[in-house]
Amino acid sequence: MWTLIVIALVALLWLLQVTLGTDAGNISLLNAKLLSNVTLGFSVLAVVLVLQRLLKHLLLKPGRAGSSTTSDLLQAVMTVTLYLIASMLYLRFGLGQDISSVLATSAMLSVIVGLALQPTLGHLFAGVSIEIERPLRVGDFVRREELEGQVVSLSWRSVYLRTERGSIIVLPNSEFTSRLLEVIPADQPFRHQVNFSMASDHAPGQVIRVAMQVLRSDLPGICTTPGSSVVVVGNDAVTGTLRYAARLYTLQFLDRGTMSSAFLERLWYALSREGMAMLTPPSIWWPSAEGSSEVPRLANESGTARQIQARCANGEFVDDAGCESAANMHSTHVGTVVLEHALACVGPVLQQALSASAQTLRYGRFERCDSAAVAFVDQGRLSEDRPLGEEQAEAAFLMLMAELERAPNIAGMNRLNQDVYQRLLHEGSLALGPLAGNLCQRIAALTADPYLAYRAFAESVTQPEQRAQFLAHIPAHPARILGEGDWLGWAYMLGLESDIKPCHASQGCTLMVWSSAALRSALKAAPDTELTALANMLREQAPGCETLNVQRLQTWLQGI
Repeated sequence: MWTLIVIALVALLWLLQVTLGTDAGNISLLNAKLLSNVTLGFSVLAVVLVLQRLLKHLLLKPGRAGSSTTSDLLQAVMTVTLYLIASMLYLRFGLGQDISSVLATSAMLSVIVGLALQPTLGHLFAGVSIEIERPLRVGDFVRREELEGQVVSLSWRSVYLRTERGSIIVLPNSEFTSRLLEVIPADQPFRHQVNFSMASDHAPGQVIRVAMQVLRSDLPGICTTPGSSVVVVGNDAVTGTLRYAARLYTLQFLDRGTMSSAFLERLWYALSREGMAMLTPPSIWWPSAEGSSEVPRLANESGTARQIQARCANGEFVDDAGCESAANMHSTHVGTVVLEHALACVGPVLQQALSASAQTLRYGRFERCDSAAVAFVDQGRLSEDRPLGEEQAEAAFLMLMAELERAPNIAGMNRLNQDVYQRLLHEGSLALGPLAGNLCQRIAALTADPYLAYRAFAESVTQPEQRAQFLAHIPAHPARILGEGDWLGWAYMLGLESDIKPCHASQGCTLMVWSSAALRSALKAAPDTELTALANMLREQAPGCETLNVQRLQTWLQGI
């Protein structure tokens, strides 16, 4: 815009000069010279502006997304240089001044200033080098030894990095050009490696299969392309372990620690369901040869968890943690207080049969845990994708709103999943500001359903645009929240439903699971009276079994 204005002004000045120059009587000699100098000066300015725009398009490369991601450092240096050169040329050829003395004085002044500002000039020229060579851009990640962060700004003197802690690190430009630096482009996946160890008696193929299932279980932040992999990277003959590395790709370089934690957490649960342990007990204390002291040794020196359990059973001296960890290797559950309470109405024979035939499976947060089996929630919480009817959903919502009005200052344990609660708080704060915190706490104390929580919060958002923006994050429908003592899978197992309802763990949970064969074996041993009691219990407590009767249950037992 300014370039066009200056060009237009130059055109008017030249037109004025040509017009007045044809009639010398209309303008004095002094004014004519002044007009000539002004016209020439604006002409030089117009040329500088045009050259500046041309050089900007020639030298400044566009960013990866099509837009320039550079700072204004190179533009500033280029602009100052152009104006200095244009000023000298204008003084020499436009005004006829002798600039040799000016150049001599400028050279001496430059030497003095250069010596005084040597470090600053070093940073300046290093910044120019960064701009021209483009080794990094805004948005890229950099790493050097313990230093790592994301580039948020490139200035004439420093580079600003945002760390994973949220702090800003300011580093001089010369630090980036004088030492080795690893640059991770923002739009290219970075390969991250998570190491873990397993006892050597576990088949590597089985361990790799389980770990690959975890990597493909929709862990947040992991790229699907390139694909992840799991490899054996070494072994330790002293401890009897094999070392594995899970290699995954991510665009979120600074969140690698969170991804590693999520992977290892979910891997622990997946291995436990396969009867394996990722880490054996930390230490076992055996009497020394002299019998006067005890020497700590790694558990792997004496074998796997199964061997440790045998030593415990034989009365050999090991620590409590070792025995407990070894006992946890078993997948068969003997029965819990929660299960016994849930089966109290069915009779002792069926209760004992179900308790003895149950298999214990553990699931981590957000793991998908639905299968063609009957399950009982022994610990934790699940979210089952079983849409409620419109009337049921509306009734649940009205009940929640009534509880909020009846107890406006209610406070208690957070029933919402922590991640869901944090998202609700963040999005609610954008809509209501500081008032969102108290409202979120009240809602989370009354419901564990994200759909109901979002809808109840939206009632306090009065602005239509903000309300619509907030409700864009609401789940599609209410979910069935399962807690300790709830059943799932009966309707599909008995043929009352044609599909398996998707189910995810809201937090770490323990399920007692019965396969079709194990369930038939347990139920066939029960008398008819206990089967009738079981059918009555399922009709009241198991969704989808509202029409179940003992005849339908006996038909299923016969395999019909």
